[in-house]
Amino acid sequence: MIRSALTVAYTIVLMVVLAVAWLIYTVFRREEDTTEAPILPEVQGHKWDAYKHHHGHAAHAEAEAEPEPTPAPVEPDDLKRIEGIGPKMEQVLHAAGITTFAELAARTPEELQAILDAAGVRRITSPETWAEQAKLAAEGRWDELEALQASLKGGRRV
Repeated sequence: MIRSALTVAYTIVLMVVLAVAWLIYTVFRREEDTTEAPILPEVQGHKWDAYKHHHGHAAHAEAEAEPEPTPAPVEPDDLKRIEGIGPKMEQVLHAAGITTFAELAARTPEELQAILDAAGVRRITSPETWAEQAKLAAEGRWDELEALQASLKGGRRV
């Protein structure tokens, strides 16, 4: 009688262990089987297509758009066309990431002066009108730019 009771107890323990193992397996299996795309560098190209097909993502494959081409780099403008900017000033501005008239026009005179100060440029010129001149140049208003520059000396109003 004791022997049959032990057999029943062992059977119950074995069933509980199997139930717990099955529960753990299903919980972890659900975490693995997500509908999101895996973020793995090696799952690309045809491997990703095979993954989508295998996991039922074939409908999503057609909806995916081709990646947009990266825009061509913007050609730098000749910043020396701005009154008060010479070759050295242009190099300083390029080093600060300002390569176009539009980028120059977006800066305040204080920001430009801080760039010049950080580069150790002596105050032989003033950036107070550079943004104004650059805005005219960026908009292609060359006649107005020339009229403004006629009234400047070293970037300063006279």
